[in-house]
Amino acid sequence: MRAALPQASERRVCRLLCAPRSSLRQVPAEMRRRRPLDAALVERIWALTRRQSTFGYRKLWALLRFGDGIMP
Repeated sequence: MRAALPQASERRVCRLLCAPRSSLRQVPAEMRRRRPLDAALVERIWALTRRQSTFGYRKLWALLRFGDGIMP
Protein backbone atom coordinates (compact mmCIF):
# COMPACT_ATOMS: atom_id res chain seq x y z
CA MET A 1 0.00 0.00 0.00
CA ARG A 2 2.78 2.41 0.91
CA ALA A 3 4.43 1.90 -2.50
CA ALA A 4 1.22 2.59 -4.42
CA LEU A 5 0.17 5.70 -2.46
CA PRO A 6 3.14 7.10 -0.52
CA GLN A 7 1.41 10.41 0.24
CA ALA A 8 -1.81 8.90 1.62
CA SER A 9 -2.08 8.06 5.28
CA GLU A 10 -2.85 4.54 6.37
CA ARG A 11 -5.87 5.78 8.30
CA ARG A 12 -7.39 7.53 5.28
CA VAL A 13 -6.87 4.58 2.94
CA CYS A 14 -8.44 2.19 5.41
CA ARG A 15 -11.40 4.50 5.87
CA LEU A 16 -11.94 4.68 2.11
CA LEU A 17 -11.69 0.91 1.77
CA CYS A 18 -13.91 0.34 4.85
CA ALA A 19 -11.24 -1.94 6.26
CA PRO A 20 -9.80 -1.96 9.78
CA ARG A 21 -6.19 -0.82 10.06
CA SER A 22 -5.33 -3.95 11.98
CA SER A 23 -6.01 -6.03 8.87
CA LEU A 24 -3.09 -4.40 7.07
CA ARG A 25 -0.45 -5.40 9.55
CA GLN A 26 1.17 -8.81 9.58
CA VAL A 27 1.96 -10.07 13.06
CA PRO A 28 4.86 -12.53 13.23
CA ALA A 29 3.87 -16.07 14.24
CA GLU A 30 6.02 -15.98 17.36
CA MET A 31 4.06 -12.96 18.63
CA ARG A 32 0.68 -14.69 18.14
CA ARG A 33 0.58 -16.86 21.20
CA ARG A 34 -2.62 -18.30 22.52
CA ARG A 35 -3.27 -19.01 26.13
CA PRO A 36 -3.82 -22.67 26.98
CA LEU A 37 -7.46 -23.66 27.36
CA ASP A 38 -8.91 -24.76 30.66
CA ALA A 39 -9.98 -28.34 29.89
CA ALA A 40 -12.61 -28.47 32.65
CA LEU A 41 -14.22 -25.24 31.46
CA VAL A 42 -14.22 -26.39 27.83
CA GLU A 43 -15.92 -29.64 28.84
CA ARG A 44 -18.52 -27.74 30.88
CA ILE A 45 -19.30 -25.47 27.92
CA TRP A 46 -19.64 -28.49 25.61
CA ALA A 47 -22.00 -30.13 28.11
CA LEU A 48 -24.17 -27.01 28.26
CA THR A 49 -24.32 -26.65 24.49
CA ARG A 50 -25.22 -30.35 24.04
CA ARG A 51 -28.05 -29.99 26.56
CA GLN A 52 -29.38 -26.68 25.19
CA SER A 53 -28.14 -26.08 21.67
CA THR A 54 -30.29 -22.96 21.26
CA PHE A 55 -28.50 -21.01 23.98
CA GLY A 56 -26.28 -18.19 22.79
CA TYR A 57 -23.00 -17.08 24.27
CA ARG A 58 -24.66 -14.59 26.61
CA LYS A 59 -26.90 -17.23 28.16
CA LEU A 60 -23.97 -19.64 28.47
CA TRP A 61 -21.91 -16.94 30.14
CA ALA A 62 -24.73 -16.25 32.62
CA LEU A 63 -25.11 -19.96 33.43
CA LEU A 64 -21.38 -20.32 34.00
CA ARG A 65 -21.03 -17.17 36.04
CA PHE A 66 -24.14 -17.25 38.19
CA GLY A 67 -25.02 -20.95 38.09
CA ASP A 68 -21.54 -22.44 38.48
CA GLY A 69 -19.91 -19.47 40.16
CA ILE A 70 -17.17 -19.13 37.56
CA MET A 71 -15.85 -15.60 37.60
CA PRO A 72 -13.97 -14.08 34.60
